[in-house]
Amino acid sequence: MLKRKLEEKIEVVRLQMEETAKIMGIGHPIVYQLSVELDQLHNEWHRMCGGKRKNIYKIRKNHIHVKECSAIEMYQYVG
Repeated sequence: MLKRKLEEKIEVVRLQMEETAKIMGIGHPIVYQLSVELDQLHNEWHRMCGGKRKNIYKIRKNHIHVKECSAIEMYQYVG
């Protein structure tokens, strides 16, 4: 797979994962499966381009609307 095509595929899978997480929740098995696919694509990209640039994949500010809470918030005692 050519570098540009691989980068486009990474972006498509990332957006699909974000949208699925917004609808089904971040812990849904489909979101996990998309995350695994995205990891594999990143690994392939790194093998192809390995070490040629720094900051290889920048994450946009406010790129997702799914809010995660910290473990402390999640497990606070409610009495």
